Amino acid sequence: MRMLLAAVAIAMAGIAAPAAATTLLFLISGPVEAAFNIDTTAPAVIDERHVEFIGVPGYFNGEDDIADVRFHAVHDDPTLPALSIFRANGGSFNLFGDQLFAGSARAARFTPGDFLLASLDHDDPVLLSIIGEDGISGTVPEPASWALLTLGFGLVGAQLRRRAIAA
Repeated sequence: MRMLLAAVAIAMAGIAAPAAATTLLFLISGPVEAAFNIDTTAPAVIDERHVEFIGVPGYFNGEDDIADVRFHAVHDDPTLPALSIFRANGGSFNLFGDQLFAGSARAARFTPGDFLLASLDHDDPVLLSIIGEDGISGTVPEPASWALLTLGFGLVGAQLRRRAIAA
């Protein structure tokens, strides 16, 4: 019986991966306006200093456009912008603030939420909202996580019941 429960627990732990959205919506509002979707599992260029996505379609300052979007590891160099957007139609803008991804540049994880950024070209702050595939700008446990939690409570309850019978 123990072996069966252990095998079930290991199998459930294997499928209970943390929620990781593959496509995120990035909305920038304020003096700079932009909206674009990025498949965060497929960065085009990665090095130790930044994560870059090339050819991202979106809406940039009132125009449909394609841009290269670069997220910098600002903890390595505080003079770097957190986000740089290089538009195919010409022009670019940099936004400064906290680093927008967790982990290293080689294994970047974006967390949905709202971030206030600054621009050297504007006095007013810029709001960046990162929204997950499910439309929620926060983390929500996956069904496999709930299943693993339920299995854990069941195993604890079975162990307590077994002890009560033995006593």
